Amino acid sequence: MTHVANIYPHHDLLNVAFYHFEVIQQKSNDSDSEAIALDCISCLIALSIGVEGLINFCGDKIVENWKERQAYHKKLKQTADALKLKFDESAEPFSTLALLKTLRDDMVHPKPIERQGKVASKEELNKLMETSWDPYCNYEFVQHAFNQVNEFERLIYAEPDIQKSGILTGASGWGKIDA
Repeated sequence: MTHVANIYPHHDLLNVAFYHFEVIQQKSNDSDSEAIALDCISCLIALSIGVEGLINFCGDKIVENWKERQAYHKKLKQTADALKLKFDESAEPFSTLALLKTLRDDMVHPKPIERQGKVASKEELNKLMETSWDPYCNYEFVQHAFNQVNEFERLIYAEPDIQKSGILTGASGWGKIDA
């Protein structure tokens, strides 16, 4: 019995991001800030990893001699070129995708941060303890990033060669599978 499985992990990762985005959105609507920064971190990591999976998916389908292990920005540019998109990292959605990559690198390859400073208020102490990703751990930025990733995904899935090859995880086969 022969079966074919097409597994596209970026779907799962973007679903993880969607789940966390919904939690963040609900907390924001309810004015519940309990651990929202942690939800934002999870969402941003899932978005950034999902984007790289989406880039690899697209590259594998439509970029000749695709090399998955090359630098992220090179892969992003090759993908944009293959989609006939104007690649400009200062314009959306590419500026947000580049920022997500930077945040992801900072979060998944953390280094100790040791600072000293005189503080006279809780705000000054918070500033002294701030990480590079803290300014982005809020509903407004996560919503913006989520929308930009969705736009990039839409651009990829609009490509006829991508549609032809299929975009969904699934399996098909011939013959009976024993339970």
